[in-house]
Amino acid sequence: MDKRRRWTWDKGVLALIAAIALFLNLYALNKEGYANEYYAAAVRSMLESWHNFFFASFDPGGFITIDKPPFDFWIQAAFAYVFGFHGWALILPQALADVGSVLLMYALVKRHFGRVAGLIASAVMAVTPIAVAVSRTNQVDGLLVFLMLLATWFLFRAIETKRLRPLVGVAVMEGLAFNTKMMEAYLILPALYVGYFVACKLSWRKKLAYLGAMTALLGAISFSWATIVQLTPPSDRPYVGSTTDNNEFTLIFGYNGVNRLTGNMSVGGGQNFRMEFGRFPGAGEFGRASGGFGSGFGSAGAGSGGFAQGQRGGTQSPPTAPSGGSGGGFASGGPSGAAGGQTPFAIRRGEFGGRFGTGGFGAFGGRAGGAFGGGMFDTGTRGVLRLFQAQLGPQIGWLLPIACLSLVPLLRRVRWKRRSELTEREQATIFWAAWLIPVGAFFSIAGFFHQYYLITLAPPIAALVGAGLTAMWRDFRTGGRWKGYLLGVVLLDLVYECLMVRSYPAVRTALIAVTLAFAALSAALVFLPRLAKGWRRAGAIAGLLALLTVPAYWSITPALYGVNGTMPAAGPAGSQSGAGPAFGAANAASRTSENDNVAQYKKLIQYLVAHYRPSKGSFLVATLNAQPAEPIIIATGLPVMAMGGFSGSDAAMTVAKLQQLCRQGKVKYFLIDGGGFGGRGNSELVSWIEKHCKLVPASAWGGSTSQANGDRAGLAGVGGFGGMRGLELYVYTGQAQS
Repeated sequence: MDKRRRWTWDKGVLALIAAIALFLNLYALNKEGYANEYYAAAVRSMLESWHNFFFASFDPGGFITIDKPPFDFWIQAAFAYVFGFHGWALILPQALADVGSVLLMYALVKRHFGRVAGLIASAVMAVTPIAVAVSRTNQVDGLLVFLMLLATWFLFRAIETKRLRPLVGVAVMEGLAFNTKMMEAYLILPALYVGYFVACKLSWRKKLAYLGAMTALLGAISFSWATIVQLTPPSDRPYVGSTTDNNEFTLIFGYNGVNRLTGNMSVGGGQNFRMEFGRFPGAGEFGRASGGFGSGFGSAGAGSGGFAQGQRGGTQSPPTAPSGGSGGGFASGGPSGAAGGQTPFAIRRGEFGGRFGTGGFGAFGGRAGGAFGGGMFDTGTRGVLRLFQAQLGPQIGWLLPIACLSLVPLLRRVRWKRRSELTEREQATIFWAAWLIPVGAFFSIAGFFHQYYLITLAPPIAALVGAGLTAMWRDFRTGGRWKGYLLGVVLLDLVYECLMVRSYPAVRTALIAVTLAFAALSAALVFLPRLAKGWRRAGAIAGLLALLTVPAYWSITPALYGVNGTMPAAGPAGSQSGAGPAFGAANAASRTSENDNVAQYKKLIQYLVAHYRPSKGSFLVATLNAQPAEPIIIATGLPVMAMGGFSGSDAAMTVAKLQQLCRQGKVKYFLIDGGGFGGRGNSELVSWIEKHCKLVPASAWGGSTSQANGDRAGLAGVGGFGGMRGLELYVYTGQAQS
């Protein structure tokens, strides 16, 4: 009877945790729109042909690929095929993957540390803010972590059975993970190798042989798709996006590999720059702009080549935001030009404007001032404590102190010179530590990554918190010199959480009050004498709720306020400190439907479609980068050529090729930015377009009559800071323009 009751309680709590995870991931999912429209456009294109599907083409014409491998997008395309091409259908696989990860955490941790530890780990995974935020988008990281956890499950089976077959499962899962996010999938490899070598009771020769076979299979699966791409003649496949040489292995080891660590961003068109922390690359290049960010950011001072110190209405700007100076900076309507014709690719293409929400930064209503403080993508300053800083801590670090300090009670009995005496719990602890420490070290020193990459730290943190708290609770109950360790660790973490919450004035009072109330209740039930054993357990639960209150609230904010599809992050609306919703949650007012951005292009699309004569290899319109092409592809499914790929800097198009396409009638219309153009390649393309094409009056296609660049008109509300970056439509005439 007792056994049956325990089973019911165990599964009941797990069902509750799963229900919470389902709510956090699925509630109001249809309100998230198409999330990252760059990837949504690619899925739309993949549905047009098997050729596009296999090569992960960004555009229906198969001109250029996206900057990621295809596995997750194959799944998204399958969901879109079944349920229809809707934003929620593209996001659903990631949301379900996160729920699956929550359930897998229970199974993996329970295996070595028991039911209670498994339930705690599952709960921690469910309320990890960045995991929820990224899983409510069409970014691939949620599926990546799910595949990593499946690889872990196969590894544990291989250790238990001492057979080679489960290692095949490890290789398959990791190979699929690699074809989901490339080199990021390999962050777990140290844990897989160390965990197997330490825990598997086979001779070292046999272990080396098995691991060698697994590695060979892993390499074959990982690089299979890239190898096929490279073996396909370039004329028979799309150009490899985000590369300068049309080489998939350059994308793997360069843009999505070593460059993430070093911070060197090499993009097409021969443009290279380094991401510097606390300042924007290319400072001082914007000679004609003055002032700060614009009305959407409240008041702003002058900038000195970088970002002006933005002040959010009603809240303080982050201390790491650059202070104002003279010259440079961005004008209220966006950069009006670029000295020397060189503009950093992200700013040049309006990526940090319209790409981060309908209407650009201004749409966020003054909440994002100083959003770039503390790093190019708000990732803090390199160093040992980077993950605890205000930029990253609220996304992943609420329980990180407990995870780190749990290694002491979990491994304190280890005699390292006698490894054969390691218990199963100690072996599992070493595995999770070998996941946490190298990955944490990578993000502590990496030069270029986004906040949502930190989801790869969620599993080891959850596992070590679950295992550590149960171990410390046992020590507390049995007494001895380790009895007080639990109290010290919990108090330290609660202090850290309260200090972090202090930076968010709109919610700090309520959150700190609830946290302290649970903590006081826990202390009363645990430490008051002569209470029954059940009351002490209730006190332990209250203590756990005290620890989870703040991360749980942070995790619900994406569902309440929406999440940025391009730079997902969690956090309370209207009280971002440092991060700003341009890199986090958007407020409820700025949450858009999947048709809002497309609606801005409605008249333009009607004009282009009316003048389009489909033929083999023809394109509806050509753009310099992916951003203005995205809503057109999503709305029409017609071929749109993003000549410079994602950023506008890929070397996919030359003047000679463009001239030939125009003469053949394959390309007639060009939608280009009215401002400065960075990169030698784009400058040449734009010069040729301006010389041989005629500017279409804005009144004909729905453009704005506001001045975009001198006497030019553009499409208002698309791209740029404050959403006023101009787009211009040109038509090829075959005659030189005066």
